[in-house]
Amino acid sequence: MALHLEGLGRAYWQIGEPTQAETLFRRALELFHQLGHRGNIANMHNSLATLYLEQEDSEAACRELETALDLYEEMGQKGPLGQACKQLADMYFNLDVKRAELLYRRALDVYQDLQDEQGRGGAYVGLGNVAAQRGNANQAIGMWIAASKLFEGLGLMDQAAHLAEAVQDVWNRGSVRVA
Repeated sequence: MALHLEGLGRAYWQIGEPTQAETLFRRALELFHQLGHRGNIANMHNSLATLYLEQEDSEAACRELETALDLYEEMGQKGPLGQACKQLADMYFNLDVKRAELLYRRALDVYQDLQDEQGRGGAYVGLGNVAAQRGNANQAIGMWIAASKLFEGLGLMDQAAHLAEAVQDVWNRGSVRVA
């Protein structure tokens, strides 16, 4: 029943009915709690975070994602943990840059353990953006170059080219902006 409610919630979400989607997600979440399905509980919190983010309710989105992150960590689910850390870091970037940096570093550690090169690249981009926001051009460039090399190795040339442009812009202007 909980999976059906979740699926129905996703359907409502896709047709642009976020209030109905949230109601169904919450009902599914209650059932997953009753059943003790922690993985589904974490995933529902993650889905709610994304739903709230689309509605531009960053406070609720952060709260839901923090809950999901804690559950992924408790269960040792490193893939979703890395994704949650990176997503939460992106959300905190303009709110609390110190918190964002800690979460990008945590994501980087998780992705290194998983040998996930694309995840590592995303974490390096985030760390480069943190350095850029702080005005540290050398550190920003170093992080972006590390990310670019990983993306090139994966054949993600658009992402690598975007970072190369950001690095070139720093060299040309002598100042830093976020990639």
